[in-house]
Amino acid sequence: MKRYWLISLLIVLIIPLAKAQKPSYAFRVLASSGKSTFSGGKKQLYVGQRLYGNQKIKVGRQCYLSLVSRDGGTVQISKSGEYSIQDLKEKLAKAKSNAAQRYATYVISELTKARVRNINRNRYKYMNVTGSVKRASSNFQLNLAPQNAVNKFLRKSVEVRWAALKGTQTYKVVVTNEFDEKLLSKEIKDTALVIDFNKPPYKGQGMCVLKIASKEVAGQTSLLYSLINAAENKAIQRAFADFKKENTIASDNPADILEEAFFYEENELFAKALESYQKALKVSKGDEAYKVAYHHFLIRHAIGNYQKYKN
Repeated sequence: MKRYWLISLLIVLIIPLAKAQKPSYAFRVLASSGKSTFSGGKKQLYVGQRLYGNQKIKVGRQCYLSLVSRDGGTVQISKSGEYSIQDLKEKLAKAKSNAAQRYATYVISELTKARVRNINRNRYKYMNVTGSVKRASSNFQLNLAPQNAVNKFLRKSVEVRWAALKGTQTYKVVVTNEFDEKLLSKEIKDTALVIDFNKPPYKGQGMCVLKIASKEVAGQTSLLYSLINAAENKAIQRAFADFKKENTIASDNPADILEEAFFYEENELFAKALESYQKALKVSKGDEAYKVAYHHFLIRHAIGNYQKYKN
């Protein structure tokens, strides 16, 4: 009887563990422009998506697709066709064994007239970046996503930064709450503003809206920027705790740092996502695939000097 009781106990313990284990993915989508699909062409790939060894992807004409493995290696594709994820994984492993650099890259591209691979000058990289939308434009360049997007923050103290505007010494800053009631109106010389939801005039506010204008240059006004206090948002806090539990982030592995970037972006924590993309690029020592991913992130959300990379 004791023997059967032990067997039953083992089954009870093992089954939840088996359910909890997730299959290991081969790649995550690092950057995408144009239309690339999976599941027989029925579903479009999106940045951050996990891809597994038993899947196939289809890259359309005039498209660019970049994939990143967990060890930091990348696959860049600009040639239309259908590709097996398992085959790409094996080819990247082979490229890694032959590569002198730390992070291997496997490239599949159209051939130029000179019959050489030319991924770095690929004209499709910044055409129709997946996930980007048309927005109004402004000469102001902030570390946040503008109107039609929200910027959530896990900390109550937020630093908003922007690039210095030509011909401007003084900036007119206006902050309102979600009911369009003015919380702050002041002129500052700096190109940064701290919004602390713990202190007046922001204390007790769940959301505020920022607008900046040049005092010296007429007509130079920023778009609207919405800031959400998510420090006490239980759903995001729980998701962040689960993410940290499931992911061990190595500070010297750009692919691990991208895991953070993907999480932050998915949860509209754009300022944190920006920091993670920048850090991943730095750790990769300027690797081309990571550079494109960073630029695509800026384009998707109209952050910073995104117009520079859009065309």
